Amino acid sequence: MRLRGRLRSSPAVGGAEGEVRYGRTQDDDVVIDLTVEHLRAPERLEPPGWAYVAWARGSSGSPLNLGPLSVSRGRHATLRAVTQLRNFDLFVTAEPAADVESPSGEPLLWASRHE
Repeated sequence: MRLRGRLRSSPAVGGAEGEVRYGRTQDDDVVIDLTVEHLRAPERLEPPGWAYVAWARGSSGSPLNLGPLSVSRGRHATLRAVTQLRNFDLFVTAEPAADVESPSGEPLLWASRHE
C-alpha cells in the first residue's frame, strides 16, 4: 500500500512545496520518498545551513537522521529513506553537516505518518 501527502512548510523556505510518499519493503519497513520543488539553497537561509536533513521522530521522542536531501541546481530536492518506524513525524531542518546526530534548527518542512 502506498500513501502520500503534502509537506507543510515554514515561511523561511519561501515558496517551497513538497510531497511525501510512503511504501513498504518486503521486510515490512517503511519506505519514504520525499520530493520538494522550489527549495532555496540552505546557505541562503537565516541562519544559514550546509545541508537539508530529514528526520523521523517516533513515540520515543528521539529523532532519527534519515539522511540529507539531494538538491539540484534547479532547486528540486529528493530523498529516499527506509525506517522501521510505523508511526512518526517527518521533518526537515537545515544543518551544518549531513551527519549530525540531532536537529539543531527549527523544522522547515514537515508531515506526519500514523497508521
